Amino acid sequence: MKMSALLMVAALAFASTASAQVKKITPKGTGGFGSGMTLQEPEPEGRREGPEQNISFQKFVSGSVSLSRVPSSHVPTPDGLPVSTASPAFLALTHLDQLFTDNANQFSTEPPDQGLAIGGTSQCLGGPCILAAVNSAVAAYTTAGQPLASASMNQFFGLPSAFNRTTGEFGPFLADPRVYFDSATNRWFVSILEIDVDAKTGAFLKNSSVLVAVSFATNPFAGFSLFKLDVTNDGTNDTPAHPGCPCFGDQPLIGADANAFWISTNEFPISGPGFNGAQVYALDKAALVGGGTVNVQHVLQGGPLAEGIAYTVQPATIPPGGSYDARNSGTQYFLSALEFFGGLDNRIAIWAATNTASITTAMPDIKIQNEIVGNTVVYGQPPVAQQPNIPVGQICSPTLFMLVGCGLLNGTLLGVPFNIHAPLVDTNDDRMQQVTFANGKLWSTVTTVAKTQNGPTRTAAAWFALTPDWGGADLKGTYAGGGYVAVNNQSVMYPSIAVTHDGKGAIGFSIVGPGLFPGTGYAKVSLATGATDVKLTSQGVFPDDGFTGYPVFDDRGGRWGDYSAAVVDAAGNIWVANETIPCQNLPGQGNGCFRSLFANWGTLVTKIHP
Repeated sequence: MKMSALLMVAALAFASTASAQVKKITPKGTGGFGSGMTLQEPEPEGRREGPEQNISFQKFVSGSVSLSRVPSSHVPTPDGLPVSTASPAFLALTHLDQLFTDNANQFSTEPPDQGLAIGGTSQCLGGPCILAAVNSAVAAYTTAGQPLASASMNQFFGLPSAFNRTTGEFGPFLADPRVYFDSATNRWFVSILEIDVDAKTGAFLKNSSVLVAVSFATNPFAGFSLFKLDVTNDGTNDTPAHPGCPCFGDQPLIGADANAFWISTNEFPISGPGFNGAQVYALDKAALVGGGTVNVQHVLQGGPLAEGIAYTVQPATIPPGGSYDARNSGTQYFLSALEFFGGLDNRIAIWAATNTASITTAMPDIKIQNEIVGNTVVYGQPPVAQQPNIPVGQICSPTLFMLVGCGLLNGTLLGVPFNIHAPLVDTNDDRMQQVTFANGKLWSTVTTVAKTQNGPTRTAAAWFALTPDWGGADLKGTYAGGGYVAVNNQSVMYPSIAVTHDGKGAIGFSIVGPGLFPGTGYAKVSLATGATDVKLTSQGVFPDDGFTGYPVFDDRGGRWGDYSAAVVDAAGNIWVANETIPCQNLPGQGNGCFRSLFANWGTLVTKIHP
């Protein structure tokens, strides 16, 4: 998460890339899909966000729409792209799906964070499988959108339920899922953050891990080996002793090269303030796939970067048909942003981990370095987004469950007054999103502040491609090109990019504005043509109206997400997963709203021919 200047300076005294620790982990059991979703009348709901540290350091409130704008001097001024419509592929996990996995022994959780992967050939009714994850649920689909299996993440990893409504006991806290299909090994990887809790009270305890599940086969229904990487980093269990720890590894990011499976986290104390920077771990990929003892090297611990400390160091993946970089005895690339203080920047850091082949040896010795590339596209802290000004508390419609308030709130909730216009939508910050190494370049996106010619300051997607190179043992890098995906007077947010092995890309995103309820869209991109026109794949008919949009629960505006997902399939198609308000008639899926008392989001998956 972004840090205040005070915390940044304090953390710099600690940051270090030295003492790369090596340890071993072994399988902790087997897991995989359970019996599927059980739709029933809801029990009284609970709701949960992550630890208090798991928030943006940029605070917003939802009491005035003026907070959705910031001064426009020096911000990027891209042209608004033409807009047309396109059909989505299918509606995947909704809030109700997530809530009712594990017989409704789940919490209502926001924000909805997506994982998406596609792989195999005929394992899902004769075709490839799609795995989609949101928050604390994962499901498998055919490419036509037919649901095949689902489970809560607690079930998938063989853990007690998030909240047992019969006994009143709490299970481990899980958040920030990722799913990945490794085309080199034909295996599925699922990862998630875990924090131990008191079974009686639900309070966080002093231990945190990243859980990793690796499939036994190309078939995702054949079972998974389960691994647990301790990231508490308080000097126990072969972990280093970091300031303020015991800690948790926020938003575990994943990637892979030919030799290692990579996990990158942002490290925060479980209780109390602090930030220890990005932590990067290399795991022996072949050993994970084989289900045996796995070498783990803690490659990066914090790390000064320009005038700040490294955060959100995104590891790269390759598309089907792509090539890993075999130089330097195996090289893995990463990207990170350098906008530390809520302003603007035009620099990107390329990171390279070398000698990754050593992860399979008795003494792994992977080294990491970075190179700062300047004069890229300008990006900066995005403002919160404005929705159409429909008063909440007055929205009633024939839906599956009662909408929040439905005329009963009258401007207060739990005794706390609020303006009854639709809540603002949090756009998070300008951290690096997922990275693809394709056609010899590293591609990624960030959400940024922007001002189109015909509108006030809103948000846009900035995208870029960088070319890594080497001067002997020294990493080099150049800016190959990039641009923006922007729509006049609307906010484009939470982008993710996927690029084919020959350099054809597409960016999926959510979109919202004063005249547009939260929906989804995409734009094709390439270095030759830039970004094409925007295709809207869904337009909501209601605002985002989850519990985090109310100041009594959260003061940033509605938590819309931290990240989305985009992947390439073996045929060269691009699939994107983004959040929408699915209160509309979707092809083949009927008409209705998918909400409970506390949330109304849903995930739309779209297939793109680049």
